[in-house]
Amino acid sequence: MRARTSIALVALAVLLLSGCLPQPSTVTPTPEASSTPVFASDEEALAAATAAYAAYLAMSDQIAADGGVNPQRLEPFVTEEWLKRETGVFSILVSRGMSQTGSTSFRDATLQQYSNVSVSIYVCADSSETRFHDSAGGDVTPANRQTLNSLEVTFEISEFPDLELRLEGNEPWSGESFC
Repeated sequence: MRARTSIALVALAVLLLSGCLPQPSTVTPTPEASSTPVFASDEEALAAATAAYAAYLAMSDQIAADGGVNPQRLEPFVTEEWLKRETGVFSILVSRGMSQTGSTSFRDATLQQYSNVSVSIYVCADSSETRFHDSAGGDVTPANRQTLNSLEVTFEISEFPDLELRLEGNEPWSGESFC
């Protein structure tokens, strides 16, 4: 009986060492959101959001200046869902042969809230320096357009592989105007 037990143990050891028995698979953990705050302060969160919004506006204005073509250039600045919305807006410029001159700006940026997954700010967007032109160069900017708009702007935060903010909402503020 002892001999059989010894033989069985030796056989098991040989199988394990030779790799003939299934080995447990190596599990690589997926990155998780850090429990460490993404931003050290409210000021840092606001600075990151305003920088991301300025970059978004600059690219949006460039696409509008180009007549709405290749709106995919916004991809690094917005979420996938927001890109679909923007693509629809820019298709109107393309179909009407329109383009924009001038730049959109913003002021009075205020932090609304932030977490490790999102940042929301309030801004006063100013489009008074922008004009729209038809394919012949004629100014077709609506005379009664509102050029100052109170907006709530929301960004999705991604920490992997690097920290980046992507616009996921840019909606008119429903409360009293702060512009």
